Amino acid sequence: MGARTEKQGRAPVLRLGADHRRRPASDRAIQKKTLGCLTKPPGSPVFLRLADQYRGLVNDLVLSLQALAHCLRQQGHAATCYVCGDEHDPHGASFVADLGDTHVVRFLVSNFGISWVESRDGHELVKLEGADAIQELNRVAIVLQQTASPSRPSAETALTNSPS
Repeated sequence: MGARTEKQGRAPVLRLGADHRRRPASDRAIQKKTLGCLTKPPGSPVFLRLADQYRGLVNDLVLSLQALAHCLRQQGHAATCYVCGDEHDPHGASFVADLGDTHVVRFLVSNFGISWVESRDGHELVKLEGADAIQELNRVAIVLQQTASPSRPSAETALTNSPS
């Protein structure tokens, strides 16, 4: 439109017409606000609060995974929970449980993310992340609590027959 190219020597020079310099007041106000946001120091109380909440979530999940592994071992299942970080400030955990019939679940939680992997005979059946992974962990924990009494079906039978 208002741009034209003139050659000076070998390199082309781009000249902008007057129409590109004049913008409506509303456009200038938006640009000023946007540039103002970019010139402010980085960081926001909202982001810091969210980071603290996520660290709290990781800590709660680590404690829950340790308790779940303990309960599963008491029921006779092979279960482990390895914690990353120290006792007072865990940064994550790796939980693995063998539910029988080569049915294995693995739940990983860290500052980098949350994942659930379920496999049978060494083949991955399900992989979930984030909130879906936590919901699946909750479902399995409920099923395992229900199978704790001798009159209930085995954990393997209950897991394969329960709705997902």
